[in-house]
Amino acid sequence: MPNSTTIEPPESQGLGCIAVVHNSVLTESDEDGEPPSLAADAECAETAEAIARALERAGADVVRLSVGESIEPVLTELRTRGVERVFNLVEAVGGVAAREAEFTDALERMGIPYTGNGSMILRAAFHKHVARRVLTACNIPIAHGLEVYDASEVPELLPGQDPGVPGSGRPWFVKPSRADGSIGIDQGSLCRTVEAARERVSWLIRSMGAPILLEEYLPGAEINVALLPVDDQLVGVATAIDFSAYEPGLVPVVTYNCKWVPGTPDYNARSVPALDIVPRAQVEEAIRIGRAAFLALGGTGYGRVDLRCDENGRPRVIDVNPNPDLAPDAGLAIAAESIRIDWDTLIAFVATGASLKEQHVRPTHHLGRPRATRSAARAD
Repeated sequence: MPNSTTIEPPESQGLGCIAVVHNSVLTESDEDGEPPSLAADAECAETAEAIARALERAGADVVRLSVGESIEPVLTELRTRGVERVFNLVEAVGGVAAREAEFTDALERMGIPYTGNGSMILRAAFHKHVARRVLTACNIPIAHGLEVYDASEVPELLPGQDPGVPGSGRPWFVKPSRADGSIGIDQGSLCRTVEAARERVSWLIRSMGAPILLEEYLPGAEINVALLPVDDQLVGVATAIDFSAYEPGLVPVVTYNCKWVPGTPDYNARSVPALDIVPRAQVEEAIRIGRAAFLALGGTGYGRVDLRCDENGRPRVIDVNPNPDLAPDAGLAIAAESIRIDWDTLIAFVATGASLKEQHVRPTHHLGRPRATRSAARAD
């Protein structure tokens, strides 16, 4: 791969008949206090249509499909229409995120190449306790924490708290352990007392079910590492969340509203090239850690790893996303733009990389330090 910030667009000829498949927008529950997901589903449908148009501009024959309560109707359509590859945007089946990998399992059985990642990393990343165990075993730094099934399991002390020192200890960040898209995360997720953490756990269990993940809150920069396989190299490109437009008093964290609900105070955060607001050493370390985390969980396609820095500026993994948002204004697109890959080129690049993941004996990427790491970190 050239030592340059420019990546040439892939050859998009030969895409043939490609199906863009996403999950259907289901009716939102009216139950009081239930964390929302409708906006995220609607955004996925809009992104799918934008991707379909981009592929048509590239000359592909595009089929648009959505998965509802069952994957079978979509599988029938794939067979009937002679689809040659799938651009996979499915994040849930029947509104259940835990069923996400059912679709990739079926594509593997049918022998239809698809974009993104295989079932192994989809399942591991969704079950956050599994991902945390794998990353810990690989000596990859993560936010310290634990999974609980009841509020009574919340520890008696905050992280680092000295019982003899009033006000000591660091807050818990409390979030669902089986959810993505920041569902269940809001300004109340940061709990500065044990009592607040227990109340938050109880509310999340009532509204979303157990288990719940408690992580030590990390007060430093939030860095998102976008990962793209290019010419047998896994290129890591870092963006950071700029919270400078947050009103005083708001916790600088990425909430559901921050991602999906325009007009809310949290929506003022934005993704920027990481080097605009984070020291180079932290950015390069985040890219190294993010790449290692992605490979450790079995990543074979594109993805995103989210990290927060501790009080000493050391990045730690807080989430691995093997099916990140590909919207034109999302963090992955911003990361690609920072190395001069426009959005249409990014989509063509992802589409041409469609493959059968479970047939891979090892990732197609080199396991050593990539030559592209330093150039990809540049924002110029």
